[in-house]
Amino acid sequence: MKWAVVAVGKVRDKSLRAVADEYRGRLEHYGSLREVEIEDGTDEALAPVFARHAKDHAIVALDSRGREFDSRGFATFIDKLNATGKGNTAFLLGGKAGLGPLALGLATHTVSLSKRIEGKETAIGSAQSFEVVPLRLATLGAQDLSAVTAF
Repeated sequence: MKWAVVAVGKVRDKSLRAVADEYRGRLEHYGSLREVEIEDGTDEALAPVFARHAKDHAIVALDSRGREFDSRGFATFIDKLNATGKGNTAFLLGGKAGLGPLALGLATHTVSLSKRIEGKETAIGSAQSFEVVPLRLATLGAQDLSAVTAF
């Protein structure tokens, strides 16, 4: 399998670069990963550059308006894409303005790597807050604790 990440701009944040490099190392056990950093421009200028670097690849646009997945759902999506596609996948990432209509039109899939939870955007796999409610007080009606633990 071959993957390409074609992105507008460079990763300048050192901690983010370290995370990207760690994941790159993990992925390279399964295939090759090519990172392409391109300069920002108009949609008309960027679309042919994206197309050239994504040639012979299934194209996935990464866009906040795309389909949302949790981590497992995204992994399943990639597995299916690799099994049914060309075996090569290119991910397109836009600049500050995101991907324009021409660049989005190149993609066979549009995916969001974040989810909206209670109106806030959070990255896949990021920590989520939740409330823990003891079962014996909320879900199960049994007043006897032994009945609850037997469940």
